[in-house]
Amino acid sequence: MYFSRFEWLTTVLIENIKDLYLNLPPLISAILYDKVTTQNQPTPESPWTISRLTPTLSSVTPAYLPPKPTEPISHLPPLKQVKIALIRRTLTYPLYRTLPLAEKIWTETARTLKGGRRGVVRLFLAARERFMDGDWGVYNRITWEDYIVWLQEGAKDRILAVVGEEMSKVQVNLEEIGFGLQDIHEEIEA
Repeated sequence: MYFSRFEWLTTVLIENIKDLYLNLPPLISAILYDKVTTQNQPTPESPWTISRLTPTLSSVTPAYLPPKPTEPISHLPPLKQVKIALIRRTLTYPLYRTLPLAEKIWTETARTLKGGRRGVVRLFLAARERFMDGDWGVYNRITWEDYIVWLQEGAKDRILAVVGEEMSKVQVNLEEIGFGLQDIHEEIEA
């Protein structure tokens, strides 16, 4: 397999190396969500599911917001923002929408990152394969291939492990997720 050396990802989309690492959890989570819900048998809906669960693919935006007074969650730490966004997306877009599933995917994402570059590259190669057909191929060029090259040449296993470890520590409550989940939970308990 040959990947070109034009690094769209690092020259056009993402300017900061920290952002490259912080965009990994949403990408990995989306792939893992698809693997779990399809029992590792890709469907024609797999590219759609993965692209909707990932801000990087759905709107070509970073996974977290820099602090701004006008943005409601931008004051939170980046990984907490990422977790809130992923849970919200998991509860909004795909077929299976449960909070325990979202939490399980987050835990598995952290475990995958702790495992290092090799496991992440394998996941991204599998995702690239799913995006080969139809109009989805553009994602291969602007995301998957560049991330695969960067992971093999530029990413550091110890930084991936730290990101995974920090992900394990992130706690989010129902009120932070929104969608009125706290009220629903209180009504169920009453």
